Order: sequence, then C-alpha cells, then structure tokens
Amino acid sequence: MMNRFFPILIILAILSTGCRQVAGPQVSKQPPFGAAYGNTQTAANTSTFPFGLFGSSQSDNPIQTDSPEQYQKFSELANQINSLNQRLGSMDSDNQQLQTEIAALQQKLQVANDYNQQLKQQLADNINQFKQLASRKMEAEQKLSQIQQSAQLASSPGQAPTRLVGSASLPANNSLLKKVADIQIAGADTRMDGEVIRVEIPSDRLFSPGSYQVQPTQITTLNNLVAIVRQHFPRQIIGIEAHWDGTPLNPPTTTHHQLTATQSLAVFDELQRQGLPANQMFTMGMGSNQLRHPQGATEGISLNRRIEIVIYPDTIDGN
Repeated sequence: MMNRFFPILIILAILSTGCRQVAGPQVSKQPPFGAAYGNTQTAANTSTFPFGLFGSSQSDNPIQTDSPEQYQKFSELANQINSLNQRLGSMDSDNQQLQTEIAALQQKLQVANDYNQQLKQQLADNINQFKQLASRKMEAEQKLSQIQQSAQLASSPGQAPTRLVGSASLPANNSLLKKVADIQIAGADTRMDGEVIRVEIPSDRLFSPGSYQVQPTQITTLNNLVAIVRQHFPRQIIGIEAHWDGTPLNPPTTTHHQLTATQSLAVFDELQRQGLPANQMFTMGMGSNQLRHPQGATEGISLNRRIEIVIYPDTIDGN
C-alpha cells in the first residue's frame, strides 16, 4: 500500500514549493491595469488545477497556479498519477490471478505426492509378496528333491521300467488310468501322460495377461479341481507346472522362468487356501522349454501358455 502512494507523496512535495492551496472560495488576481479594461476582474494569470491528486475529477481544495506552464506541468503530473493508479490496479488483479494459479498448482502437487506414496507402498507390498513366493518355491524344490530320491529307491530291476516326467524319475503305474474319467472340469483339458494325469488350464484364462494374478472368474475352476483331488486323490502328490510360449515380457528384465515360477506359486497358494495341504503339492516354473501346441493364439489365447496340474501315482506317505 505504501508503494502505491509513494509517487503521490513525491508530487505533493513538489507542489508544496510551487503552488498554494486556498481553502474556501477561489481567489483570483486582478491585473494591474484592471481600470483600463472596465474594472473587470479576470483570472487570466491564474489557473485552477482541475485534477484531484488522488485520481478524482475535482478537488476540495483547488490549487492556484501562477502561470500556464505550471498548470500544464500539474496536468501532466495528474495524468501520470492516474496512469500509475491504473497500473497498480492491474497489477493487483494480476497478483490475485497468480495467487489462484499457485493454489491450484499446490493442490495438484499434493495429489501427485499422495499418488506417489501409494505407489511406494504398493511396490513395498509386491516386494514382500515376491520374497514370500521365493521362500515357498525353495521349500517346494526341497520337497521335489525328496520325491525324486523316494522314486529312485522305489525303482528296481524286477519292476516295470521308469520314465522321466519333468526332472523326477517315477515308476510306471497304471492305477491312475481308471480315475481319469472322474476328472471333469470346465475349461480344462484332462489327459493321461504315461504314469501321471495332467489337467491342463490355459494361463490366459487363469491369469490376467502376463501376470500371476488369478482372475476372480477362475476361482470356480480351482474350486472344482480341489474338490476332485480331495475326493479321488487325497494322498497323491500334486505337481503344479507353469509353462510359457516364448512371448517377450514387459519389463524385458523379467525372464520366462521368473514369470512361470510366480504363476505356479500363485496357483499353489490358491489351492492351499481352498483346502489342499501344502505338503501334498510342489511347484515348477518351466519357462518356455516345453512347447506342446503349435505356436499362435486363438481369440487371444495361446495354449502353450498353460498351467498343468500333474497327479502322480506316489503318495505323500511314500506308498
């Protein structure tokens, strides 16, 4: 506010040296030769400053000038004051607009900071979940090693020849063949593969594309699988194999084995949550090493991107 009236104070200081303020009625000078002109009083040498010092059109105390030059000077000063007042008003309006824009930007910044905090929390949760999955994978690999040792001990020259399934050597056994017909799961393909039963489910139906998040619409499929295993194969060893078709992943740093390992662990967690004991299952991330179907996708579904639930003839108690 002081800056706004600073030019006016300067002008008042100037006016105090070159003009006179007259309170009440205006006083005019008479020329020295007034009688020669019919004693008529005139204000030829006196001019009234017609502009208010503070932007008004009239002043309560008009200022008398001694010459037209001073009148012209005061007029210019008054115009300058009015111009400065207009500029100050415009600057005040601009300042208010800037304050409004700053407040809006601060609000947007706060929203961005909140979103960034949410992303950090989500990343921390994902890291913790990945660590848990990695720990479970290690436990499953240890169990698989125990199964392999048990299968090798069970094999002998007097028995039927053994066959490699994945990385485990299993004795030939046709006892499961009679139970294949008992497995009826919508959206899954069931087949006998040597001594084991394989229930194949497309990953593109089971998971969100390229992720390890089980889609809620597929929970029923896994429910049906759990019910069949608990009824017909309550003690059989269950392997969970995840396969990929070689499609590049995003981000590129994620390998096919990493994705299939996390997918198999996700199915492991869901089956355990629905009632299958953890010691009955193990997981395997196969990457894109075992392509079974011709390459290509039908209606966005690639059959090589799949989860295979493998039912072994061995039981969890070694019989």
